[in-house]
Amino acid sequence: MGGDAMADNYESSPEELHNDTPQDNAEGRRWARPAIGFLLVMAIIGSVSALAWRAYADRPWMAAQDLQVGKLTELKATIQQLENTQQQLVQRVNALQLSQQQLDHARQVDVQRISEQMTAITKDVEKAQKKAAAKQPDQKRTSVADSKPKNSTLAQTSNPAPSASATNTAANAQR
Repeated sequence: MGGDAMADNYESSPEELHNDTPQDNAEGRRWARPAIGFLLVMAIIGSVSALAWRAYADRPWMAAQDLQVGKLTELKATIQQLENTQQQLVQRVNALQLSQQQLDHARQVDVQRISEQMTAITKDVEKAQKKAAAKQPDQKRTSVADSKPKNSTLAQTSNPAPSASATNTAANAQR
């Protein structure tokens, strides 16, 4: 029974529990009010969060808005690519124009060179024609002189004159 006495010592009676001093009561109330307020605030925040999640999570306009943002980003990227392509095309066109100008200049230089060569060839042909024309009368004169009898005095006197002119024309043609 000694053990029962000990158990009785540790058990408190219901009167003892309600017999708190006024100091103990005031101290417990100080802690209870803020704890209840904190729990109330947390419950309100949780409820509002749940309602907001439910209200906005299943809305199709949010998905449409996200889709529009995605399309806008895609359009911006496409526009940037087009601008880059446009700049490259402008550079290529400028290079082609420069190349065309260089080709036109080279063509003009070639035309001028060919024109000068044609002028020189034309002059050479004219000189050759003059030489040939100068030789033909000399040949006619010599053929006329050859057809005349060599014994006649007229043939002998007419013969030296063409020879002198033929010599002069031959000398002029060589120059």
